[in-house]
Amino acid sequence: MRAILLAPLLLAAACSSGTSSSSSDQGIVSASATAAKIGCVSYAPDAASGRELFVADSGTCTVNGTSVTVYRFSNNASRDNWIKAASSFGAGRYVVIDRGVVTSDDQALADMVKAKIGGEIRS
Repeated sequence: MRAILLAPLLLAAACSSGTSSSSSDQGIVSASATAAKIGCVSYAPDAASGRELFVADSGTCTVNGTSVTVYRFSNNASRDNWIKAASSFGAGRYVVIDRGVVTSDDQALADMVKAKIGGEIRS
């Protein structure tokens, strides 16, 4: 029921033109490249990649035994709209980078990811 109520809001948010710039992941253009840069092992592209609202590319992997999900977006407006929608479901910590997000429930891992690719940690 909650997802059904959010659908119109997500569609309205998708049409917004707000932009936000965050950090220094110059040259990273895919979720797999982001995963490699943070030291992920066993990267698996998400089967729904490109079909999830706002998401251009995504996948999961592990860093130091902790599961992470990497998302890439075509622009920062899509990224910001995805964060607004996802945060209502309590998805842990987000390392927010230019056109991307890395999610994890572990603060130490979020700190390590930020040290490797820059960005801002949000929860």
